[in-house]
Amino acid sequence: MAFSPDGQSLVVLRGDFDHKNFWLIDLRTGAGRLLAELPAEFVIGDFDISPDGSDILFDRVQENSELALIERAR
Repeated sequence: MAFSPDGQSLVVLRGDFDHKNFWLIDLRTGAGRLLAELPAEFVIGDFDISPDGSDILFDRVQENSELALIERAR
């Protein structure tokens, strides 16, 4: 999980044991919003968000791993 820069929301991986997606949780209301639906073969090792909250950087657990960047719409 990672807090947004303003501290008002939390980015989390949420879903089944073997497949998760990125969600934004509003800490005031508890409401969740899907940010990115990842392919079934994606296994995320770790992630963080940029200082301005516009990007999510994560690593995939796989034999030939690469970094990926998701730019969030404002």
